[in-house]
Amino acid sequence: MNLPPTEQLAHDRINLGRLVKRLESSIQSENWDQANGNNAWIKSQGTLQRIKHARQLLKNVEADDPDPSSPKSAQRYRDMRIALDKTEDFILAVDKRVAPKRSKPPSLLSTLPIPVNEPPTPEKPSPSTLDTLLPADESHKAPLTDDLLLSAAEASALPPMLTEHHALPSISHSALPASTSTFPASTLTQRPAAKAPTPAFAQNSAALQQELSDQLAQMASQLKRNTVHFSEALAKDAAVVEDAGIKLGSNYDVMKKERGRVRDLTGKTGGTTCLVMMSVVAVLVAFIFMVLLIRAT
Repeated sequence: MNLPPTEQLAHDRINLGRLVKRLESSIQSENWDQANGNNAWIKSQGTLQRIKHARQLLKNVEADDPDPSSPKSAQRYRDMRIALDKTEDFILAVDKRVAPKRSKPPSLLSTLPIPVNEPPTPEKPSPSTLDTLLPADESHKAPLTDDLLLSAAEASALPPMLTEHHALPSISHSALPASTSTFPASTLTQRPAAKAPTPAFAQNSAALQQELSDQLAQMASQLKRNTVHFSEALAKDAAVVEDAGIKLGSNYDVMKKERGRVRDLTGKTGGTTCLVMMSVVAVLVAFIFMVLLIRAT
């Protein structure tokens, strides 16, 4: 609740005096010399907070005082500051004595084992690699051109019109001897088998496709059920709207008829009312005329 400035100033003055007296009595009455443990430290921290609040109140009261330089006011403020300083010094000494010791936790790095550097072991090549890289026989070290060159007799046996362009395709891979290949036959026969897909990968792909197909079928059936449900709901809503339209149309016709009847009845009752009023007026006029005629005769 916000108070006016004058009332707030009066409250601050009263609270300041009470707070200073309470702080002085707390350090005199309580046994701070034998206080130990966490409770004493928590109590000292609370007292320091109250001293801080008292200093703030003193600052506000002194700032709002219309005559702070008067001897009486200056002496009162000085006494309060001295009392707060003494109390704060005493509580700080107690807080320093009973403050809990903060122990640093052990380092986590010291608990970790030191890694051992092991020399890398050279990898031994597999037998298949050795068979692939090394020739099968020492006779394969001979150059291939020795087997490809033709002798003089073989060269003379060739047709004269055979050109180099037509002669080169005749030297095919099948015409070469088996000893001219730098790779063994076992390696050549094993290469196509390495390119075949693994059965585990094929099984996983088939299982994944089957699972996706099942999920798509389930989604399609769910969408179909949703479509049927929504179509039925729309049909029911359309029937309800149609019934409401029929009822509104019938009510409109009934109200139209009742309106005509009320209009006709209003006209009839109006004419009857006028006739009755005219009859009453005529009777009154005739009665008055008769009375006057009797008096006159």
